[in-house]
Amino acid sequence: MPLDVAEVELQRIAEHQEENTTGNVTEYQPNVVMLGLSPSNYVLRAFTNIHTNDLEQALLALPFSDGLKLLSYFKDWTSNPDKVELVCRVTTVLLQTHYNQLVTTPAARPVLTLLKDILYERVKESKDTLGFNLAAMDHLKIRCTL
Repeated sequence: MPLDVAEVELQRIAEHQEENTTGNVTEYQPNVVMLGLSPSNYVLRAFTNIHTNDLEQALLALPFSDGLKLLSYFKDWTSNPDKVELVCRVTTVLLQTHYNQLVTTPAARPVLTLLKDILYERVKESKDTLGFNLAAMDHLKIRCTL
Protein backbone atom coordinates (compact mmCIF):
# COMPACT_ATOMS: atom_id res chain seq x y z
CA MET A 1 0.00 0.00 0.00
CA PRO A 2 1.37 3.47 -0.85
CA LEU A 3 0.86 4.74 2.71
CA ASP A 4 3.06 1.98 4.09
CA VAL A 5 5.78 2.54 1.48
CA ALA A 6 5.73 6.29 2.20
CA GLU A 7 5.89 5.69 5.97
CA VAL A 8 8.93 3.43 5.60
CA GLU A 9 10.58 6.01 3.35
CA LEU A 10 9.96 8.77 5.92
CA GLN A 11 11.63 6.59 8.55
CA ARG A 12 14.59 5.99 6.23
CA ILE A 13 14.93 9.74 5.62
CA ALA A 14 14.86 10.43 9.36
CA GLU A 15 17.50 7.75 9.99
CA HIS A 16 19.70 9.16 7.22
CA GLN A 17 19.46 12.67 8.66
CA GLU A 18 20.32 11.31 12.11
CA GLU A 19 23.38 9.53 10.68
CA ASN A 20 24.49 12.77 9.02
CA THR A 21 24.30 14.66 12.32
CA THR A 22 26.52 12.07 14.02
CA GLY A 23 29.16 12.61 11.34
CA ASN A 24 28.61 9.35 9.48
CA VAL A 25 27.95 11.04 6.11
CA THR A 26 26.63 8.74 3.39
CA GLU A 27 24.72 9.44 0.21
CA TYR A 28 21.00 8.87 0.53
CA GLN A 29 19.57 6.23 -1.81
CA PRO A 30 15.85 6.91 -2.43
CA ASN A 31 13.38 4.06 -2.72
CA VAL A 32 13.17 2.87 -6.33
CA VAL A 33 9.50 1.92 -5.97
CA MET A 34 8.61 5.56 -5.32
CA LEU A 35 9.98 6.61 -8.74
CA GLY A 36 11.99 9.49 -7.28
CA LEU A 37 8.93 11.11 -5.69
CA SER A 38 8.76 12.41 -2.14
CA PRO A 39 6.61 10.32 0.23
CA SER A 40 3.84 12.92 0.10
CA ASN A 41 3.86 13.11 -3.69
CA TYR A 42 3.95 9.33 -3.96
CA VAL A 43 0.78 8.98 -1.87
CA LEU A 44 -0.82 11.87 -3.78
CA ARG A 45 -0.05 10.14 -7.07
CA ALA A 46 -1.61 6.93 -5.79
CA PHE A 47 -4.79 8.73 -4.74
CA THR A 48 -5.11 10.74 -7.93
CA ASN A 49 -4.91 7.49 -9.91
CA ILE A 50 -8.00 6.13 -8.12
CA HIS A 51 -11.14 6.76 -10.17
CA THR A 52 -13.56 9.21 -8.58
CA ASN A 53 -16.28 6.56 -8.37
CA ASP A 54 -14.00 4.17 -6.48
CA LEU A 55 -12.41 6.73 -4.18
CA GLU A 56 -15.10 6.62 -1.50
CA GLN A 57 -15.05 2.81 -1.39
CA ALA A 58 -11.26 2.83 -1.08
CA LEU A 59 -11.44 5.32 1.78
CA LEU A 60 -14.16 3.37 3.58
CA ALA A 61 -11.89 0.33 3.59
CA LEU A 62 -9.03 2.36 5.09
CA PRO A 63 -8.38 1.67 8.80
CA PHE A 64 -8.37 4.60 11.22
CA SER A 65 -4.59 4.57 11.73
CA ASP A 66 -4.01 4.86 7.98
CA GLY A 67 -6.67 7.55 7.75
CA LEU A 68 -4.82 9.57 10.38
CA LYS A 69 -1.55 9.16 8.46
CA LEU A 70 -3.31 10.25 5.29
CA LEU A 71 -4.63 13.41 6.97
CA SER A 72 -1.07 14.44 7.79
CA TYR A 73 -0.20 14.55 4.07
CA PHE A 74 -2.98 16.98 3.20
CA LYS A 75 -1.03 20.05 4.32
CA ASP A 76 1.44 19.46 1.49
CA TRP A 77 -1.26 18.55 -1.02
CA THR A 78 -3.25 21.75 -0.52
CA SER A 79 -0.32 23.83 -1.77
CA ASN A 80 -1.32 22.61 -5.24
CA PRO A 81 -4.55 24.44 -6.26
CA ASP A 82 -5.47 21.57 -8.59
CA LYS A 83 -5.69 19.14 -5.67
CA VAL A 84 -7.92 21.16 -3.32
CA GLU A 85 -11.06 19.37 -4.52
CA LEU A 86 -9.46 15.95 -3.97
CA VAL A 87 -8.30 16.93 -0.48
CA CYS A 88 -11.77 18.22 0.43
CA ARG A 89 -13.45 15.09 -0.86
CA VAL A 90 -11.06 12.74 0.95
CA THR A 91 -11.21 14.80 4.16
CA THR A 92 -15.00 14.76 4.13
CA VAL A 93 -15.18 10.99 3.69
CA LEU A 94 -12.55 10.38 6.39
CA LEU A 95 -14.29 12.72 8.83
CA GLN A 96 -17.66 11.07 8.23
CA THR A 97 -16.21 7.59 8.55
CA HIS A 98 -13.92 8.05 11.55
CA TYR A 99 -15.59 10.97 13.36
CA ASN A 100 -15.88 9.33 16.79
CA GLN A 101 -12.28 8.12 16.77
CA LEU A 102 -10.93 11.45 15.49
CA VAL A 103 -12.72 13.36 18.24
CA THR A 104 -11.36 11.13 20.99
CA THR A 105 -7.78 10.82 19.68
CA PRO A 106 -5.50 13.56 21.05
CA ALA A 107 -2.99 13.11 18.20
CA ALA A 108 -5.67 14.04 15.66
CA ARG A 109 -6.44 17.46 17.13
CA PRO A 110 -3.37 19.36 15.81
CA VAL A 111 -3.75 17.82 12.36
CA LEU A 112 -7.45 18.65 12.17
CA THR A 113 -6.91 22.21 13.46
CA LEU A 114 -4.23 22.83 10.87
CA LEU A 115 -6.38 21.34 8.11
CA LYS A 116 -9.36 23.45 9.13
CA ASP A 117 -7.39 26.66 8.69
CA ILE A 118 -5.62 25.62 5.49
CA LEU A 119 -8.66 24.10 3.77
CA TYR A 120 -10.88 27.08 4.54
CA GLU A 121 -8.30 29.41 3.00
CA ARG A 122 -7.65 27.21 -0.05
CA VAL A 123 -11.34 26.62 -0.77
CA LYS A 124 -11.96 30.37 -0.52
CA GLU A 125 -9.11 31.01 -2.99
CA SER A 126 -10.52 28.42 -5.41
CA LYS A 127 -14.00 29.88 -5.06
CA ASP A 128 -12.67 33.39 -5.75
CA THR A 129 -10.78 32.17 -8.81
CA LEU A 130 -13.86 30.39 -10.10
CA GLY A 131 -15.97 33.51 -9.58
CA PHE A 132 -13.43 35.65 -11.40
CA ASN A 133 -13.27 33.21 -14.29
CA LEU A 134 -17.06 33.07 -14.55
CA ALA A 135 -17.23 36.87 -14.63
CA ALA A 136 -14.58 36.93 -17.36
CA MET A 137 -16.53 34.34 -19.37
CA ASP A 138 -19.71 36.42 -19.04
CA HIS A 139 -17.79 39.51 -20.16
CA LEU A 140 -16.42 37.66 -23.20
CA LYS A 141 -19.88 36.35 -24.02
CA ILE A 142 -21.26 39.89 -24.01
CA ARG A 143 -18.34 41.20 -26.08
CA CYS A 144 -18.76 38.44 -28.66
CA THR A 145 -22.45 39.18 -29.17
CA LEU A 146 -21.74 42.85 -29.96
